[in-house]
Amino acid sequence: MPGGGLAVIRQNQCRTRSAHCPAGARSITACAGSSGPVSPAARTASKAASTASAAAFATSGADFPRTLLQACQARPASCTDGTLHQWEQNGLSHRGMAVSITAGSGGPYTVAVAQDIEHHALFMDTFRSVLGIAIALAALAMAGLGWIVTRWGLLPLRQVTDTVAGISAERLGARLPASGLPAELMPLTAAFNAMLARLDDSFRRLSEFSSNIAHELRTPISNLMTQTQVALSGARDNNEYKEVL
Repeated sequence: MPGGGLAVIRQNQCRTRSAHCPAGARSITACAGSSGPVSPAARTASKAASTASAAAFATSGADFPRTLLQACQARPASCTDGTLHQWEQNGLSHRGMAVSITAGSGGPYTVAVAQDIEHHALFMDTFRSVLGIAIALAALAMAGLGWIVTRWGLLPLRQVTDTVAGISAERLGARLPASGLPAELMPLTAAFNAMLARLDDSFRRLSEFSSNIAHELRTPISNLMTQTQVALSGARDNNEYKEVL
């Protein structure tokens, strides 16, 4: 097969989980060899990659998927679009791409570059946990706020209910408060107060009528009782009793 392959694995896991860092972790390293002689351009690219960043690390054994490398080596034209691929290896997630390049007269070469994205997965896990807690706390806060607002909003209605519960035949003069109520309750309050006024007036008239009837009936009844007592005070014949009646 003409040309060769160069794979570079960039490991960022050492920054987030020290347990995943091998004892011999080093800066960028070339992790895949070639099946043929490597050109000076490829060696230069490998050397530049190994010194590109002191914050990047590599683990031995973090190999680019051979199936993808073989596909690029077999069909170089299919590895020119820079498509990202993702895979799992040794419990870690990686993402990378393989491209086919021509350097000098020895190409084409398959260059595979991958990066450990475990720190992204860790970030997303943490973000989901924090988001879940935030949503739960927000739901509790909204429930508490809704309860407070409901209690406060229905306070005038409870006051009206207490006032209505205290109205009786002896307290028909009581009225619902006409101020401090929501606009929605004002028409109902006015209508209820008007009804109480009509009931109070009707009850007063009925009481006066009953008093007048009692006064009007008191004198005739007293006269009848006096006359009856006089008639029964002595012996009378039937005709006299009939006359008294």
